Amino acid sequence: MIGQSRLAVMVGLSLLVPSVHDALAAPVCASAGNLGDHWTFFGGTAPFGTLTLAQQSNGVLIGGYVEASGGACPAGTQSSILGKMNTDGTFSFTTTLDHPTANCVNFSATGTVSGTSCSTATLNWVNTTGSSASAVLQHACYNPTGETLPQFLNWGPPATPQEPAQATIAVFSQTLTPNYNWGGRLLGETSPSTPVGVDTCWYANNPLNLPATTTVTGNTITLSGSDYTGSGSPYKDDIGTTEAFVTYWRLLKRVPCGSTVYQQMALNCPTSTPYVTNTDSTGIDSTHVKSGRALQAGGQVTTRLWVAPAALVTAISSMLLGH
Repeated sequence: MIGQSRLAVMVGLSLLVPSVHDALAAPVCASAGNLGDHWTFFGGTAPFGTLTLAQQSNGVLIGGYVEASGGACPAGTQSSILGKMNTDGTFSFTTTLDHPTANCVNFSATGTVSGTSCSTATLNWVNTTGSSASAVLQHACYNPTGETLPQFLNWGPPATPQEPAQATIAVFSQTLTPNYNWGGRLLGETSPSTPVGVDTCWYANNPLNLPATTTVTGNTITLSGSDYTGSGSPYKDDIGTTEAFVTYWRLLKRVPCGSTVYQQMALNCPTSTPYVTNTDSTGIDSTHVKSGRALQAGGQVTTRLWVAPAALVTAISSMLLGH
């Protein structure tokens, strides 16, 4: 969320589109597929081997398993994998030895991908002799390389318990790259130490002593894939000046004016670094408002006509008369 208060000039990240779970539900990791590396298969502290999984659009998992040293099979023994990822974060697969070898057996497994970075999975396996055990899978934190240019969707995100509907706020959609199912991971925003945002509407000792908006508030959302592949996991970002602030600055005859805010985007993972720093903006004049996202990359700016309701003008005028 971009802004500093309930009447903040900027507001930010909202619920994902499309969403496969309620906003208050626990995050569901949407992919067991790998992105340029593999899962390490741990039994206790010792690695059993490595799995490399590719997740298809229908949720089918295909890949391979390579035995590590110290297991029943010689190190380097390879098996093919066929399985299925489910929409609740669980998955299952069965191995088939590429070249049957003495003392080596196939096994089946079920598991759940979990954690804010979706880089850990718990696993229960059973082999063809009836032996079974639990294990843990781990892979590196995955980071996006960027996101697509924003696409304007509409004005006026829906009301929330914290904020009424705002006709002066624009809703943008963008998609993480590369095209991977990022669903279940936490996406957050921060402001860099430099450059510093600028708010040309604000001035010191304004009547209600409202703060300048030069940073984001640092909201976090849970990403959700649109299907098994995720199509890059699109999400919404709401950017704009609230109706109250538009009216406030207009009554104070500060328009035309606006804000520029710098927005770093990163996934919540121990090794995460921001994958993009966006330049976002708002603008106000006597009859119109505008919002823009990712302007540093040639993003999108949208403008609309907006006249404040009489009741809002009266309410803010009364507040100003009290100062």
